[in-house]
Amino acid sequence: MSHPLRLFAPGPVEVPERIRLALGEPVYHHRSADFRSILADVRERLGRLWQAPGWEPLVLNCSGSGAMEGAVVNLMSRGEKAINVCAGKFGERWGHILRAYGCEVVELTLEWGRSVTPGEVLALLAKHPDVKAVYLTSADTSTGGEHPIEVLGPAIRAVSDALVVVDCICDFGGARDIRPIDWQIDAAVSCSQKCLLLPPGLGLATLGPRAIQRMQSADLGRFYFDWKLELVRQRDERLTAWTSAVNLIRGLQESLAMIEEEGLERVVERYARQAAAVGAAVRATGLDLFPELPTSALTAVRCGPELDGTRVVELARSKYRYQFVNGQDRLKGKIFRIGNMGVQHDADIIGAVHVLERVLADLGALRCRPGEAVAAAAARMHGVAEERSRVSRAS
Repeated sequence: MSHPLRLFAPGPVEVPERIRLALGEPVYHHRSADFRSILADVRERLGRLWQAPGWEPLVLNCSGSGAMEGAVVNLMSRGEKAINVCAGKFGERWGHILRAYGCEVVELTLEWGRSVTPGEVLALLAKHPDVKAVYLTSADTSTGGEHPIEVLGPAIRAVSDALVVVDCICDFGGARDIRPIDWQIDAAVSCSQKCLLLPPGLGLATLGPRAIQRMQSADLGRFYFDWKLELVRQRDERLTAWTSAVNLIRGLQESLAMIEEEGLERVVERYARQAAAVGAAVRATGLDLFPELPTSALTAVRCGPELDGTRVVELARSKYRYQFVNGQDRLKGKIFRIGNMGVQHDADIIGAVHVLERVLADLGALRCRPGEAVAAAAARMHGVAEERSRVSRAS
């Protein structure tokens, strides 16, 4: 029997035993009183995690891409114009979905890994004052890059009535302190298999008042992704519109409870600490990070001409049983990605860094003495924790 594979991918992630036990409970009927109680509790907990009082959270039987599609078909009408910010594969996906439904897309295309500035978005809004929505990505899993939504949202709202819709698939539930109301956005989407510690299969959304109002007039074709129907069923009847992914939703209930027990602030701090440690280790090996503004959910490593990211991923998996992930599309082989989503302990991160050192040494690409990258990660992790403790004591 081979050694079990350790998942350090940016989704799916390793599912904690506590959640696996919840997923393995006997199947609930999706129209039973027991399931109604679970769904009601999940929606209440999601409302707290989204940090958007008065907004409507939705639990959807689909992947994150399904939630993205729902955020187009329920908020746009035929021929309407939308701005899409594309700096990675998943920013690109917004554009694909919008075009598939006949919307006019004003594409703001950046070099993959760059972070958009408010001025770039505002310049497009000035040229296209008739846009109905701006579609953004909080952090793009393909590049590991984050966008400053907390600045973009207020800047857009100051000059436009366009809806602001954000893909928070990469970082909701741990890697970022997501605050839709403070960010002045109107809707956000996410999914189950990243920071929420679950297998794939659930999409998530949260809708503010302006998005709910827009849903009343949006006229794009939809059936399974009809969020007006979904909202009525979930809010008023404590049921999903269609057959529910009952065990996944029960697992989500357990995941949300775990995040609340740890405390969202501490979860966000843990992600930041561990991402900083991996970044320090990467630099110690002689490599560098790829994105302009890295997310805390994963580390995207730039390979350089002498290193093939595909070989890094293959060797980490075959020899050491660690699952890192290659770059996607135009970045395949040019970067590799190490995820720290989920409930990784600091020691798990040190283990992943040790494997990275070994792989780079095997490939003749290690530019430090063995152990130096691990030491850099440990020092950075301890330094971040010590600094946060000092600030906490001072306050």
